[in-house]
Amino acid sequence: DAEGSILENYSSRWVASYIGGIGPHRGLDTVLNAVPYIVTAIPNFLLLIVGANDYDYAVIQDYVRKINISTHVEVIGWQPFSKVNSYVMASNVCLVPHNNFEHTNTTVPHKLFQYMICKKPVLVSSCAPLARIIGDTKAGLIFEANNSQDFAKIILFMHDNPSLLVEMGENGQRAALGKYAWRNDAARLVDMYNELELKIKGR
Repeated sequence: DAEGSILENYSSRWVASYIGGIGPHRGLDTVLNAVPYIVTAIPNFLLLIVGANDYDYAVIQDYVRKINISTHVEVIGWQPFSKVNSYVMASNVCLVPHNNFEHTNTTVPHKLFQYMICKKPVLVSSCAPLARIIGDTKAGLIFEANNSQDFAKIILFMHDNPSLLVEMGENGQRAALGKYAWRNDAARLVDMYNELELKIKGR
């Protein structure tokens, strides 16, 4: 479900959203630097960032003003989980733009599956676990991590191929409810604990 007022608020924009925690490894610098390239071809483009604390909000707004993209970026603070879905559903594409760090090459953020289960196409960076999942599920596309021009190029491609976005969204939801569903991870976790228990008892 989604709040009608939130959907209506963004109905005239082509929205790429990032939802979640903000930090140096998250890749928002790459995305922000891509916006000037994107808006020359997509005048109604909006980068929607949801989840900023007061400090992050101020830093992002200062940078947005510096590179003159204020009309194409909206930053919103922390939202209750009951509202997060509405911002996802208001988006055309959802982002996991992680920069290339050791940490981002060994972890998968929950937001990726939240986007997928909402049937939204995703654009992720080439960090290994993200690229592996998107390559496996065909739920979106991959750009070169830390490369703003490559990010912009792929956003333009996604904008120009709306039927492909629908297909990617359907692929993502199918994978999130199937292979990548929590029930499957839960079963693997239970098996691992059972094996560990047997090893301990066998000592």
